[in-house]
Amino acid sequence: MTLKFILYERHGLSGGKMELLEKISRVIDYLAGKWWFYIIMYVLSFWVIPPYASRGYSFDEISKVVEVTLSHALTYRLVDMVWPSLLLHVALLVVVAALMIRGDRASLLFDSYALIVYAILIGQGFAFTEEYGFVILTGNVLLASLVAALWAWECMVRRNRLGGRIPDRRRLWVIPLATLAFWSPVKPVLDPYLLLKWFLAGYYGVAYCLTTPVILSILILYYPRVNKAVMRFTAFPGLVFGIYVILAAFFGASKWSALLHVPLVVTCAYALILSLKRD
Repeated sequence: MTLKFILYERHGLSGGKMELLEKISRVIDYLAGKWWFYIIMYVLSFWVIPPYASRGYSFDEISKVVEVTLSHALTYRLVDMVWPSLLLHVALLVVVAALMIRGDRASLLFDSYALIVYAILIGQGFAFTEEYGFVILTGNVLLASLVAALWAWECMVRRNRLGGRIPDRRRLWVIPLATLAFWSPVKPVLDPYLLLKWFLAGYYGVAYCLTTPVILSILILYYPRVNKAVMRFTAFPGLVFGIYVILAAFFGASKWSALLHVPLVVTCAYALILSLKRD
């Protein structure tokens, strides 16, 4: 069955639109399979494009600008408001239940949920700070925007066939990592209220590093019935972010934060390796 026929059957697209979507799909598949594309995106996002700050900053302050911005990200306001974060958490549980009950008929629901979440995560690169005014982590925003765009593309081409029987139960080891990322206890405290709050309305869904292990774990469980291009590029920024945070722990950064980023590094690295396998 050709891609043209699949697109026509699912969307009833006109010839011109169908041709355009097919061309876009070919370009995405080509770039997602080239190692040099990821090097270009890494250099561009982390070394070439500097953050924007309305009050300005010196070159030596870039790392501080990033740290301050990420600690005041606009998306974190959803956690302060409680109900939006709670909605994101409950929605995921509904999506997972739908995958278990309805099988691959719920794949589009999962794709749509992932698109919404990654669209929200673009906002993690924006912040209002006392030191630097309004800040945009331009490179982060670029990567998050590309990931969201790829999930929008997946909602069109619908390559994910999730739900139902898990092809390889040996991959169930990702579930504890996904659970920790979903929970993401901000501090190592034994406060039942805080632990419950973080589980039901914490930083999952508003932070790329805490959201991606959950999304990727679902794709890993149902691999190879997944969109490999989306899987790879969703994992790529997460692996870089996670490595940076864990390395920073060796230079005085929070060890607990580094621990919370272990699920990110492990699932992203495994997803990239898995997506390179020949089926």
